[in-house]
This record gives sequence, structure tokens and C-alpha cells, in this order.
Amino acid sequence: MRMWLCNPKHLCNKHLNAERYEIIKAVGNLRNTGRWANSLIKKGFLEPQNFRSRFDALTHEMLERGMNAGAVLNLDGIEITKGKVDRNKSLLDLINRCPECRGRFFRGFDYE
Repeated sequence: MRMWLCNPKHLCNKHLNAERYEIIKAVGNLRNTGRWANSLIKKGFLEPQNFRSRFDALTHEMLERGMNAGAVLNLDGIEITKGKVDRNKSLLDLINRCPECRGRFFRGFDYE
């Protein structure tokens, strides 16, 4: 799991939905043991301090695409720690991993 932290318009529907879901999952984990999420924070895959703004940006993009964005993010009861994702590395990983995201990135914002 990771936060890609690139422009949500660059994400294919699968990665858009998955990143949003994984934020919810990470919050749940932090509310319980925190082991899994804290490990990902240390590895540079999560930025808990940006959970709310990122979740909202992903939700906005999903709604723009007519996707179902019914789940909500509840940050009550968790301690927000700081993490740092290398956004450039994350974007390179994404476009090397997913042909659809790569296409969206290189086509720019002129797409459905």
C-alpha cells in the first residue's frame, strides 16, 4: 500500500479507488495496533498528516468521473504522525507499473 500523491487525474480508476481505500485501511490500522501502517510510514509510503486532504482530492476526482465514492474518512481516535513520500519516485513507480496511469500522465489532462 502506498499514497501515490500525484495529481489524481493521472490515476487510472483502479489506482484512484485503491489509494482512497488504502487511506481508510491505514486509519483503521492506526486506530488498532498501528504496526502495519507505522511500518509503511517508516518506509516512505504514507503521509498521515495528509490523509484528509488526499482523501478529499481523490474523492473529488472520483465524483468527477461519476464513480461511487460513498465511504467516508473518520480520523477520530488516531494519532497523526508525520511521514514523507518521495513524490517523484512515487510517480515514476506508478507510470512504470501501470500502462493506463502512464497513458493518462503522458496524454495530459485531455481525457475522459
